[in-house]
Amino acid sequence: MQVTAVRQVECPQCGARRSISIPSDDVELKPGRSDAAFDERRRVTCSNGHAYWIQVR
Repeated sequence: MQVTAVRQVECPQCGARRSISIPSDDVELKPGRSDAAFDERRRVTCSNGHAYWIQVR
């Protein structure tokens, strides 16, 4: 995967923001609590220690 953009995501538990790298600027990011079956996904941990998944569509 080639990284071409960086976006901010928000922790669903506390609202803390974190930057993640994404393949293009026109993708949809969707937070979730579990691993996705088909889409590309990233596990993110916020500054308060909450872990969550981001689906990249």
